[in-house]
Amino acid sequence: MMGYYGNGMMLGGFGIVMTVLFALLIALVVVLVVTAVRKTSGHEHVAPPQPPADRSLEELRMRFAKGEITKEEYEEMRKTLLQ
Repeated sequence: MMGYYGNGMMLGGFGIVMTVLFALLIALVVVLVVTAVRKTSGHEHVAPPQPPADRSLEELRMRFAKGEITKEEYEEMRKTLLQ
């Protein structure tokens, strides 16, 4: 056959190029499938939102740490939030 070398490889290295392109195509398909499965599964790696009480307590802790409120005010507000 014209254009082929004795062991079945095409002259000029086109067989290697086609093999690499085919491997890249398979890798692209795998990446797309994995991405689609992750998007549709609903199990994204995102931290769940904190409940409102936790955010309020965190804000209270920050105010106490900054010295905006006294220890007594902190404890009173904390008790109120935890009720």
